[in-house]
Amino acid sequence: MNNGQLVTMMMSLLLMQGAHAQNVKISAIPSPEFTEVESLKTGAFKPVAELGTLKFPLNAQTEKSEGTLVFNAAGERYRIGRADVTLQNETLVVDACKTVPVILAQDARSATVKGAGEGCQ
Repeated sequence: MNNGQLVTMMMSLLLMQGAHAQNVKISAIPSPEFTEVESLKTGAFKPVAELGTLKFPLNAQTEKSEGTLVFNAAGERYRIGRADVTLQNETLVVDACKTVPVILAQDARSATVKGAGEGCQ
């Protein structure tokens, strides 16, 4: 195998790795009465509260570049917005002064923080 073939194979593997869904665990859905999910079977939307009692953490999979997660509940698969859930081991930033800003080269997501840009004391 020459260097060109090796580079092509490595690039293919890297591209394939980014295309796979990531498994995550949903630890909470903060406002189930106001948050809607989409049934993958019918395409119908309904409030999370209508799904019945959910047992957390819920296993879910990310969808490629959709900003959504897919999970199972009541024998059916549902899609929910990533911003509508709290993932396991995730911390909500409420005070920007107590955090260290970090930018990850492979992470294209961004977030806003209440009070960002204000002076810390």
